[in-house]
Formats: sequence, structure tokens, C-alpha cells
Amino acid sequence: HIKDVFSPVSPENTAEKILEELPAPIILPPVAPVASPKKPLVAHFDEEESPTTDLHIDELFVINPSENYGSVKPIKDLWSAFGINERLFNIRELFGKNDAHYNETLDALNALHSFAEAKDYLLQHVIERYEWNTAQKQKKAQGFIRHVWRRFL
Repeated sequence: HIKDVFSPVSPENTAEKILEELPAPIILPPVAPVASPKKPLVAHFDEEESPTTDLHIDELFVINPSENYGSVKPIKDLWSAFGINERLFNIRELFGKNDAHYNETLDALNALHSFAEAKDYLLQHVIERYEWNTAQKQKKAQGFIRHVWRRFL
């Protein structure tokens, strides 16, 4: 249930119209170059000293609008918020390669009326099922949840 990415050219679908519908680019501040090490760095962690710990589920929903370098723009439709690479990434990393459940989740989230409802939906149907609060998935899950939050601005 992926929306059409390519649509035929028609009088209503001109290049100017398509360009008008594209979101404004986000310009990130310059990043200082990092010198590459002479030897590759390899981190070894025992189970007791993992690089990050699992989050409490509520921490996944902490949204800090100032983390964005530009203004935070609302998202009208979650289907159009994710590009094809992000969709594939989300399906693989956050939904355990279950594209049907990903599609169902986006449809359900788009139909809701508030972020509180969306949070409840994710808590009941997604987060524990796919272990989003684990150290390996927390940043990815927070990125997805940030998009959901923007849907309800």
C-alpha cells in the first residue's frame, strides 16, 4: 500500500506544480572535519557495559522541538512524510520486515486525531511487539515517533 511515487505527466501535474509541493530544504550547519585514526577503532562491550541502556517506554515519547535546526513543520500525511529509503528502513529496522503491519500502522496513525491517541496506539500495537525501547532501536524509534508527533502539530 505504498502511494504512487511516479505519476503521469498531465496539465495538473507539471514540474512547477510538483516543485511547489516539495518541502523546503533544511540547511544544516557546517560540520568540522574529523581526522581519521591510523588504526581502526573497535569497541568491545561486555553485557554489563553496553554503550546505552534500554529506555523506559515513556522516554521514547520525549520530543524536544529544539533538536531540529530549522522550524518544525507539520506533516499532513505520514505516507508522504517518509521517502522510499526511509520506508524500507522503517519496515526492516522497526517493524521486523513486516510491511503489512507498517502499512496498517501508518493508516491507523493518519486516521487518529491527537498525539495522545497516536501514543496509545503505538504502545498497544507496536512498541513492545517490536522492542522499540531496546538500545539498538531507541534512536530509530524516536525518529519515527518524532514524525508521528509532527503529524499532530
